[in-house]
Amino acid sequence: MPSTRPPPRSKTPFNLRLHALDFDLAQAARRVVEGSLGVVAGDRIVVIVDEAREALGSALCEAALAVGGQPEVAVLERLGRRPLRTAPPALRSLLEHAQASVLLIGFEDGEWEMRNALVTAVTELSLRHAHMVGLGRKAMLTGFSVDPQRVLDATRAVRTRLRPDSVLHLRSPLGSDLTVKLDPATRWQERVGLIRPGRWENLPSGELFTCPADVEGVYVASASLGGAVGARLGDGTEGEP
Repeated sequence: MPSTRPPPRSKTPFNLRLHALDFDLAQAARRVVEGSLGVVAGDRIVVIVDEAREALGSALCEAALAVGGQPEVAVLERLGRRPLRTAPPALRSLLEHAQASVLLIGFEDGEWEMRNALVTAVTELSLRHAHMVGLGRKAMLTGFSVDPQRVLDATRAVRTRLRPDSVLHLRSPLGSDLTVKLDPATRWQERVGLIRPGRWENLPSGELFTCPADVEGVYVASASLGGAVGARLGDGTEGEP
């Protein structure tokens, strides 16, 4: 006869059981904190979020604590009424005692100067800074589904296949038909999400770019990669928090 007794209650606190279920978010947070920012034991990291992304900020803090880091959270709405036109002095004070920082907020018209002041400050203070403006939960899970080192390996694999005078041809179902000729005299740059002190990057990243010698044809822009346009249209990197 099957038992009619209810199953024993778990001794694990509810919040820990809930956190364990969100494995994908925890992995994405770990790749930001450990992979991109290189946070190690003893590092102080400032996580700046808005109210809509507090849960994502908590995941980043958990990842920092797991490696012995010392996270500090700052919620923009508690520092002033948005849009914030300038960086609040309290943020500068937090950053002065940190080694790494993250800005994870939505786009607000009128906050460009505040964001610019922030990246200027992290550069002056030699922090490792992840700029994640406009990202929600969906974009964070997708953008950090692999470790930054794998992104670097893939980017360099592409670069080794390109000749200085390569010609690239793009076609798409929506009508793009574009020919791009490379310029042997122009250097290549890469952004792969591995951030050094005194540097900042827009994350997630995985870019290999240069200035071409010539471009000819038709390019159909069917979506936004992000930024303020992506936030308005709901395409590209913008996702639900």
